[in-house]
Amino acid sequence: MKVRERRERRRVSEAEAAEAMRPTTDLADPANVGSLFCQCLVNGPANLLDLLRELVTPESLEMWGDFEDVARHLKSIPDVGWASLAHPVPGHPDVAHFFIVSGLGVPYEALNVQPIENVAETLTLVYRGERWYIHAFGRALSPDELGREGDLP
Repeated sequence: MKVRERRERRRVSEAEAAEAMRPTTDLADPANVGSLFCQCLVNGPANLLDLLRELVTPESLEMWGDFEDVARHLKSIPDVGWASLAHPVPGHPDVAHFFIVSGLGVPYEALNVQPIENVAETLTLVYRGERWYIHAFGRALSPDELGREGDLP
């Protein structure tokens, strides 16, 4: 006779469940930050609100609201996909653009920085301290449009 092992479980709070679902990624890579941001939006910002808030710059936080509008917009892009690399802004090592594309068709991974076709939206990222943050969604912002004073926390 086969003896069944007893499975031990405990109920967790919604906050604990969200923390357990939190992906681990290197925030020192702007492409990882951009990809994580897009994945959180696609998978439901309500469940990952704390993580989304940590991914954006403090000065842009109010603009994002509950992230539902940007998530809805992202999901409305036909055959949406996103870049596997971020594009640094020449002469500004602390600013990068991460492209969201439409009509992707078959997913692929770019192995080097290259022109991207069918750009639907752009994430503008800034480097602060030891990691990257999302600052804007829409068109690619130039460093002069970021309105930042030095290396804010």
